[in-house]
Amino acid sequence: MNGKLSGYWSQEDEEKLCEEFQFHFPFGSFKTKIIGLCFYESGNLKSMTLWPGETIILKTNHGLLPVRIGFSLYENGKLKSVEPAYEITVPTSIGELTAFNENTLGINADCNSLVFTEGGNIQALCTSNSNVAIFEKDGSFETMKALVKPDPFEEGVFSLIPLEISFEGHYVKFSSDKTRIYDINTTRFTIINNSGGKPDSGLSCTDCSSCSLCKKNNYI
Repeated sequence: MNGKLSGYWSQEDEEKLCEEFQFHFPFGSFKTKIIGLCFYESGNLKSMTLWPGETIILKTNHGLLPVRIGFSLYENGKLKSVEPAYEITVPTSIGELTAFNENTLGINADCNSLVFTEGGNIQALCTSNSNVAIFEKDGSFETMKALVKPDPFEEGVFSLIPLEISFEGHYVKFSSDKTRIYDINTTRFTIINNSGGKPDSGLSCTDCSSCSLCKKNNYI
């Protein structure tokens, strides 16, 4: 900085130089620090990425929503997706599901864990603590839930891979280690929300300090 050598320049040092900006949208007004803005070719705002640790409150069809990392917009300016600051419960066409992805990298806010239609309904989400039992009319049964897998970088550490759920018309799609699509009109769904607790991994904990499943981030 200023042409002088230094040993280390941290994110905290950079944050001291970052200014707060005031923003006004139909879905909320707030003052925050940002990493950057992305625009459509038309010049309309496409997404806003917040500075790490920043949290804002946005208004949705489902009430006020605390948001971290950022949000994206449709080209007409309507809210398209957000990254929830912590686990929340939202209504869907198959019942109430929890939405949160603790593994989100936060590099940009173009794609987020909770996605809305232009009308404001839930179109897709990531969930770590909602297990969905699926009963088809032929009598078959299946449960879809988040996965627990060994961390690819740290031996003995397990990572939680959220279940991805999306809605299209009268169909619902589940994506984890496998992908399944069901007709909502001919299928029965039972949802078990383990909000606030650790998901059912089938594992016995011996060292909580080294297990990523036990680490709960507090963003507000």
